[in-house]
Amino acid sequence: MASEYDDITAFHYASYRPPLHRNILTSCLNRKSFTSGLDIGCGTGQSTIALADFCSTVVGIDPSTDMISNGITYPNVSYSLFNKSQIYFDANSFDIITLAGSLWYAKSQKLLDEIVRVGANNSSVLVYDFQVLLNDILTKLGFQAKEDSNGYNHQENFAGLKTRMIDKLSEGCERIRFQMTAQELAHMVLSVKEQYQFFEGLYGFQEVYNTTVEKINAISNSKSYAIEADTFFISYRLK
Repeated sequence: MASEYDDITAFHYASYRPPLHRNILTSCLNRKSFTSGLDIGCGTGQSTIALADFCSTVVGIDPSTDMISNGITYPNVSYSLFNKSQIYFDANSFDIITLAGSLWYAKSQKLLDEIVRVGANNSSVLVYDFQVLLNDILTKLGFQAKEDSNGYNHQENFAGLKTRMIDKLSEGCERIRFQMTAQELAHMVLSVKEQYQFFEGLYGFQEVYNTTVEKINAISNSKSYAIEADTFFISYRLK
């Protein structure tokens, strides 16, 4: 994760993310409440904050210093760095652990063993992700999205690892539609390094955000845009 972001794209990432984390958690957690949550691969904290609605306290951990330094301040939420395989908390510390779009990057037996160690007996583990479908608007802006060459899997799970201490409960996927403003869309577009570099090359460093907003507004007279996203989840329980 850390190599894909720098300070600028982390800023745009922090400035707006669609409220899909909360929607997925609400659907999967069935209004349950938890004492202590751990969000692995938290980024700037969007997923951590969403989890905080269900927990008394939440810790978000991420290997990117840029993401942690841009972590969003929120009551009862804290952030910490980790190295993708070692979680610096005591055993049985958490009764819910989430990985939102991060398992593909960090998947290893060491990480799963650490999840089992820091998770309390019968604690919940939720792996989830979403893919915002922006290719249409990117094409209209002149950016040709390439096929994902790194093999990223939005439905990554613990298959292939030793899972004796964790049971899979359920999994699912859904396509949903939501509204975004031109400003929100611009932040989404510029939060991806390859896309940011393309538009900065067109519009220049000083004007890249404002000009991207203007170009998006020129595509439609509407003040908001209907965007679709595919959502995915897999829920587990620790033994």
